[in-house]
Amino acid sequence: MILCFAISLAGAIVFISGRISLKRAEKILSEMTEETNKISEETNKEDNFIGGSIDASEENGTDQEDDTFLNNDRDIKNSNRIDDISIPEKSIDWEKLKIQNPDIYAWITVSDTLVDYPVLQSPTDDSFYLNHNIDGSYGSPGCIYTEATYNSKDFDDRNTVLYGHNMDDRTMFGTLHYFDDPDFALTDKYIYIYTENDIFVYLIFGAYEYSNKHLMWSYDYSDDAVFKGYLDEIFSIEDEYGGVNNIRDDIELDVDDKIITLSTCSTGRSDDRRYLVQGVLLEKISNTGQ
Repeated sequence: MILCFAISLAGAIVFISGRISLKRAEKILSEMTEETNKISEETNKEDNFIGGSIDASEENGTDQEDDTFLNNDRDIKNSNRIDDISIPEKSIDWEKLKIQNPDIYAWITVSDTLVDYPVLQSPTDDSFYLNHNIDGSYGSPGCIYTEATYNSKDFDDRNTVLYGHNMDDRTMFGTLHYFDDPDFALTDKYIYIYTENDIFVYLIFGAYEYSNKHLMWSYDYSDDAVFKGYLDEIFSIEDEYGGVNNIRDDIELDVDDKIITLSTCSTGRSDDRRYLVQGVLLEKISNTGQ
């Protein structure tokens, strides 16, 4: 069981408003036209989506009738998809979870992986859930957590970092290593964060090995120049660090974006490397009344 865990990176999910290149935008519009013609020829059913969008139940081979849908009705440069994104609906009993452990404040799901867990934050010890379980007992596998010193619970920081163990039984953040495969990593995958009041939808733009330095301690993200420099660094990591480096070149980031970082251990590598999966915030949706 690999208990190697991402050294304190300020536990968190960071949001960014994704952008796409003009070339990809033109490709999407072309595909939309072709798919629309195909739909009109094959069926007149009202529940077809323009742009070839598929329901999650069709895409994953499961029956998910209760999914909600996010309409990305915005300028194409602010989203990598203009069709509808299927958001897995969660029936989360927050009151029950908080009775179990009051440090639970969010829930994370990563598409096409086994990551589907509550998110915790200790108010007094940033690394407590590195080696404590949801019931407070000491040991593995620990929990998915953020650090109160560096990240708020509202996911409003420029970079929110979440930590989780890379377990060899594929629990916790073990299946993030699915993103080692470029064919998997460079297609649309999403990180969904659920809180009592909101749902945050992130488009994953990169999975790569990085230095073990503490991301939140090492950068002052409140400084536009520093944040811009960090974002630029992400896209030039290959030469410096080697290893896994699956970063999409059709998504542009700038200082107005918010990102989420999932941090865990690099499989088969020394402790001077960490494995990061990052996403850019596409949308924040009110969860009130659902």
